[in-house]
Amino acid sequence: MLSEEKFDIVVFDIDLDRRGAGFSLLERFSKDIPFSVISSCRQAEESVTLGYQYGCEHFLHKPIKEKNIKLLIENYRKKIEHKDMLHFLKSKYITEDEATINELKKTITCGDLATHINGPTGVGKQVVAELIHEIHRGSDSFIERNCSSFSDNLADTLLFGHKAGSFTGATEDRKGVFEVANGGTIFLDEIDKTSLSFQAKLLKIIEQKQVVRIGSETAIKVNFHLITASSQNIEKMVEAGTFLPDLWHRLQGELIHLTGLRDRVGDIELQLRHYIRTHESGRLFVISKEAQNFLNLYFWPGNTRELKQLVNRFQKKNTKILELKDIEYLNQKNIRATNHLLNANILKSVQGQGLNLTIKNLTKEIVNHYYLKNQMKKRNTMRELDISCRTLYKYLEQIEGENNAIN
Repeated sequence: MLSEEKFDIVVFDIDLDRRGAGFSLLERFSKDIPFSVISSCRQAEESVTLGYQYGCEHFLHKPIKEKNIKLLIENYRKKIEHKDMLHFLKSKYITEDEATINELKKTITCGDLATHINGPTGVGKQVVAELIHEIHRGSDSFIERNCSSFSDNLADTLLFGHKAGSFTGATEDRKGVFEVANGGTIFLDEIDKTSLSFQAKLLKIIEQKQVVRIGSETAIKVNFHLITASSQNIEKMVEAGTFLPDLWHRLQGELIHLTGLRDRVGDIELQLRHYIRTHESGRLFVISKEAQNFLNLYFWPGNTRELKQLVNRFQKKNTKILELKDIEYLNQKNIRATNHLLNANILKSVQGQGLNLTIKNLTKEIVNHYYLKNQMKKRNTMRELDISCRTLYKYLEQIEGENNAIN
């Protein structure tokens, strides 16, 4: 049957393996089955591990009950929905970068957890916040506020609202942002730009899930999904005493980190072509090979926001073919962004070994320096360098391999 037909879900009884009904069939057909399951009356870890290595999705302990089958079907349905949802996310946040896609997957599973999005300016943090809202609370309101515009003098009114006559100039009742966002999502961008006083008031609202307008004594219950964003490393701000640790703990029910375009070069051409194709003008223009090579090496300090502005600029100029001479003005930005990092040894290395090998060797030296500085404590090293566990282990393995070769 497995040779002749396609099945969505297949349960392999590994207790009957000698009759060809267990691991032998699983090994042979698992690649062609969307959702394969093993079942047994035993719960030997070796069998379960082997089943997962062959690609099965689930383990069922016999006797199998109807509720177990219903759960399997529900899990398969969720897997299909997850796959469709990921396709939707990639159509909204244009990327083929594996690490970024893994971060985007968190938008599907975060539910109503307080979610914090970290990444450099212009990388698309609001786009991700809007995606989270659309997935989990799409029919309700989405309120966005940039915290850099919140002064301490206006913080109470902005957060809590006020009653008419509660102070000079309060001519009418006004709702605070959390009351406006009641039932929906509130997105607080640049949360790292707030004062400790503002953070304390925000923490109170998050903990109590209620607000009291200025001039009133009545508490108003509020239900909201909180999403925040920052461009700075808030853990370092907590250590420096400029961000409340209790608030930080509350904000990171789910943590999504977005890297800049310069760290995912493959997305540069992908995004350029996408925004040219989808521009409101409806017209297309071509990027010469020389211009594309330059843009792939460009620093992109403004990330996706800057890239979209570049496309818009040349659409308005009715550019037909974007040549290298048209974008040479970007060289000044590259020089300003990188010149302070250059020295004679680095330039000499680039001339002798090429750019890629120089960057590789320099990165390993930096990682090794901070690893030894932190007394070989991996967590401290990752935090100080602001890199992932996978990235750290990759470079440590390379360094260890080179040391063994020398010895």
